[in-house]
Amino acid sequence: MDLFRPSSSQSGSSLRPTRRRDRFVAIFSRSRSPSRTPSHAEHSNAAAFAANQAIQVSESSSLGSQDSKLRAGAITQSPNEKNSNSEQPLTKDTDDAPAAPQVIVTEVPDLHDENLDLPTSAYEKALSSLDDSQRQKIKNEETIRDLFEQLNRADKGHSERSLLRRGLSAVKPYLERMNATIDFISPFASMEPAVGSALGLVKGAASIAIAVCGRFDDMTKDIAGFLERIPAIDRCSDVARDGRLPEIHQALVDMYKDLLLFYLKTVVLFEKAQFALHVALDALKPTIAEIVSSFKTHADLLSKLLEAESFASIQEIKDEQVEALIRETLDRNRENQWSYHNELRRRADAACDWITSDDSFSYWMLNARDSNLLALFGDMGCGKTTMAAFVADTLAQGDRPLCAYYCKDEHEAAKLGNIYRSILLQFLRRKPILKQRFWNWHKRTSPLMSIDPTQSDEKLREFLFEIISSSKEAVFIVLDALDECKPYPRKQLFSLFGDLFQNHARLKVFVSLRYDEEIEAELPIGVTKIELRPERKRDRAIAAYLVAEMNLPTEFQPRVVEELAAKSHGSAIWLRIAVEYMAGFHIKNERGLEMTLERLPSSRGLTELYGKLFDRICEDDLDRATLLQRALETLAVACRPLSQEELAYAVFVINPVGEDATTLADLDELANSVDLLSMVRPFVSVFSSQTGRSPRLRLVHLSLKDLLLTSPPSEWCFAKAVAKRKKGGRAEELEAGLLHSCIKYLLFDECGENRLSLEWTDDTDQAGGLLSMGDVFDDEAEDTIPKTPTSATTTVSRRTSDIFDPAELGFGHFFAYAGAFWTHHFSSVSRARRADPRQLTVLCQKGSQRMENWVQQWRRPNCSHISELEFPEYMSNLDPLVITALFGPADSVTDLLSLDFDESVLTEDSVWTTIKHLIRRGHITAIRNLVHDKRFQKTLCSCKFLYQVLPVWILRPVTGTDWGSSQTPRDPEWEGIFEFVISQLREDLLEVGNDLLRRAASCGCLVFIRKLFEAAQTDPELHRAIVTPEVKQKIGKGRESLGSHQSIGQAAYEGRTDIVRFLCDTPGLGLESHLYYVNEHGHTVFHQAARSRQADVFRILLRHWPEGVHIRDKVCDTPLNLVVFTTGSSMTEDRDIMLVRLLIHEGKADATGRFENPGFSPLCMVARGGCIKLLRVLVVEGSADIWQVVNVDQKTGRPFLIPGMDTLEDAGKRDQVLKELCSLLPLAVSMEYLI
Repeated sequence: MDLFRPSSSQSGSSLRPTRRRDRFVAIFSRSRSPSRTPSHAEHSNAAAFAANQAIQVSESSSLGSQDSKLRAGAITQSPNEKNSNSEQPLTKDTDDAPAAPQVIVTEVPDLHDENLDLPTSAYEKALSSLDDSQRQKIKNEETIRDLFEQLNRADKGHSERSLLRRGLSAVKPYLERMNATIDFISPFASMEPAVGSALGLVKGAASIAIAVCGRFDDMTKDIAGFLERIPAIDRCSDVARDGRLPEIHQALVDMYKDLLLFYLKTVVLFEKAQFALHVALDALKPTIAEIVSSFKTHADLLSKLLEAESFASIQEIKDEQVEALIRETLDRNRENQWSYHNELRRRADAACDWITSDDSFSYWMLNARDSNLLALFGDMGCGKTTMAAFVADTLAQGDRPLCAYYCKDEHEAAKLGNIYRSILLQFLRRKPILKQRFWNWHKRTSPLMSIDPTQSDEKLREFLFEIISSSKEAVFIVLDALDECKPYPRKQLFSLFGDLFQNHARLKVFVSLRYDEEIEAELPIGVTKIELRPERKRDRAIAAYLVAEMNLPTEFQPRVVEELAAKSHGSAIWLRIAVEYMAGFHIKNERGLEMTLERLPSSRGLTELYGKLFDRICEDDLDRATLLQRALETLAVACRPLSQEELAYAVFVINPVGEDATTLADLDELANSVDLLSMVRPFVSVFSSQTGRSPRLRLVHLSLKDLLLTSPPSEWCFAKAVAKRKKGGRAEELEAGLLHSCIKYLLFDECGENRLSLEWTDDTDQAGGLLSMGDVFDDEAEDTIPKTPTSATTTVSRRTSDIFDPAELGFGHFFAYAGAFWTHHFSSVSRARRADPRQLTVLCQKGSQRMENWVQQWRRPNCSHISELEFPEYMSNLDPLVITALFGPADSVTDLLSLDFDESVLTEDSVWTTIKHLIRRGHITAIRNLVHDKRFQKTLCSCKFLYQVLPVWILRPVTGTDWGSSQTPRDPEWEGIFEFVISQLREDLLEVGNDLLRRAASCGCLVFIRKLFEAAQTDPELHRAIVTPEVKQKIGKGRESLGSHQSIGQAAYEGRTDIVRFLCDTPGLGLESHLYYVNEHGHTVFHQAARSRQADVFRILLRHWPEGVHIRDKVCDTPLNLVVFTTGSSMTEDRDIMLVRLLIHEGKADATGRFENPGFSPLCMVARGGCIKLLRVLVVEGSADIWQVVNVDQKTGRPFLIPGMDTLEDAGKRDQVLKELCSLLPLAVSMEYLI
């Protein structure tokens, strides 16, 4: 069973998705469009109902009499009966119509004739049921023309004599209720079947019916019911637009038979009455009720059939919407996983089946109470991945909910989001019933986020937890190579599993990984472990499987198997490489076999074996060795597996054995000049594609990648030389090589002259197709359907399954990789191997087609027509400086600044966008160089720059920056920047110096504050501007917030202890006015400090202004009141109690509550909050008046909480508060009521 794509029974969707979609769109487009051009299938100009009524179905319709049911044989008769009945002529009495022999028309139009629409086909079949004489009467143009001329003349005459006008007036209330219009005088335009027959029949019958209604007042209800049902014919054209549904077709045939019978009777009676219309209508009246009843029965049946078909169509479209959403949000990276698992099916099951009989494995599978996680440990190359694939296939045989994932690529496959998405996708494929739940979750969550929820690791985790924990049957997850994940995603996975286990979810997890003490310590409690140890029997089975695929004489195979099994010592990868090595010698005899086996090192010499295989392939050809080395090194650092064409282009774009190509055509010729695949084949795994793409290549094993990143192939045969190398020491060198290849490729003229596509814009693609109609299953669709996301990636468009090939658009085979991943390599290179700045200026030229092309490819790494990723900056803001700040090393920014260019090559706000991203990445050296650059000095030496960088001290640096473990930037590097900028801004600082000081204090930027006061030491005017007691806010700011204060108060509010200490303890700063400052809300620095509740801040303030702790604000709150007000339900209870004790003992704060408004003393607030420990502290240590909270019933002596103090929702908590307070009451108060 395929783990990565659904079986035919699970694939959802309809049998006729395209037809049903078009049919659905046709129906709903009619209701949305105010006007449209009528089609030939709209039969009722006589009753042309509004399109929005065309999908209403009468629920009160009856199927009529048993005779009518028989005539509606589509559902009540057997197929044979239905066909025989439908072919009979209309033989009912036609009021003495001239007898004629019954002629059965055998030439019936083909039901599947694409040249006929459904109504026309049904009409032709109904007409064929008439005999020749009946058809002649129907087609008697003179009689018909005379009939309608009489109606026409009467209509043009006096309105009182007009049967049509009187009939129309009678049915008008019914038609108005249905929003219908009437065009009743319109005889057959011609006898051409497509127009004159079906359409003319309905129009003519409607006109006659209205005339009957005008003649007889008691016929109004019957005629109105007749007219109400005519639109069902029109609906057939929409609901069954692309198919001939037999049941609907037969019901429509029966309706046309009724209309033909009605019409035929009218014509016969009109002739018999000698063309006297009134006489004919009088004779027609007795038979009308029966005909109308039959017509209504068949019309109601048709409506029900159309309703059922419409519902089925809607459900199929809904299923297709869900499938489209799943494909576009979860299915992008399935290709590699599917291909990899498919490759792993080429294995020796005999070497794996031992695990199914292992007691630990059986216990893990069958025990529902514990042992939910099974970990398979083994050395590198021992076959853990193959075993994981075997376990996955074994578990899948029982049709269990199973998800398998291979973390085989540290760039993409090992990302947490990709793991979550793959597990979720497989779960939905295995349990289709969950797809609607996924749709609802996505619809509910999307409006609440700036990115698609499937791109949020946190949201994916929540949803996975939800669906797995609620599963009624056991869910199995197989994860291979978790040791190749970085610590963060691995820990998150273990955390998810641990939470699910604690929640008693029916989850079983199998993981395979190398021995690692740190990883073992991360495993959830109760893990079961299995060790994959060397075993001769297993080695022999693997060797036998591999040798059988060699071109080796049969008589030699047993010996080779034994020799390989003896030397492998449990190393499956050694066996594979050894077989590849031996295969190249084309052994023909015993001597050749002996020589080859002697050359084989043991499994402990895997590196040497790699080296020997490399040398054998190269055959002492230096060029061949160079090309092979370049190919292997490219695969070692590629962000994803490469196709054969991509690898060849990557190798030759910077030609290691000759002159470089100047055009893509030249490069293509070079790439095809050698058979590169045959050279690399022993070192790679080739994965086929299920989408028709070229097969992709990846290194055969992680051990080969590690070796390539450590030493070049020329050293592999020398174990000592490899041992001296630092593991992974060549990584930056190889990253730089692939970076230069990507840049060189993107600089080809074709990449700058061609346009990648005309089908998208710079913004995230707008949703189209099905989902752009909104949620057609929700009456509030317009309010609930998520708008197009501004961030990454997951709009669903009409191009849901399309991918594009840049090579077909003139960009060659390497553009998809180079455009999508060059920035990754750019951010990974060292300063010694960074990119050429002149090349960067061309590659990232402002507004160039070249840059637009690679940015669009960057957003679509899988070449989908809709964007998959959000580029981190708007296209209009991009230029060489911004791109380098976004992705490159800090030294690359310096390299660009060394070039002679003016600001015309940059975007308008380039320098500010650059500063923003350099701050985010922590590239302070680059910021310093920008500030000192003469081209940007005037711009950056400004207060705007300071306001932009000061908030950096609030935010944590992004993961991977070199700011160390500290949560603040590297102050020493900022000192020089601030000193230089301040020296250029004296006049501006006289205006906003105080505001900048306050801002820096709030943000915690001590280095700026120090430099600001250093500059003010020799500038009295600047000093006065900084320490002014008046709060000078930045221009444009409005009323002060509750937290707005002077510098010390701002720092105290945010809990910046080091800033408060510097401002208060440093002599000579002259900040007394800031210390004693009271804002418009009456807040002192102590009130400000109450917000952060930092004890050290209070100690510093008490040391410098002890009296301030007693001052009340404008609502009569003391700092102690504010502290306890925010403490009631605090999770840091002990710290808060320590702070209250500090205020009571060192600050001498009044905790008695005697001067507080009733109900607002510290004790009252704590009682309402329920902090038991703090109650005791306030009463025992702060002498709080307990009677503010408790009273005693004078009759019973029973204590109780006074009104307003018993607001805790938890009754148990209220009792605890009362008991604690009563334990502190005088002993005279009885406690028995509280026992």
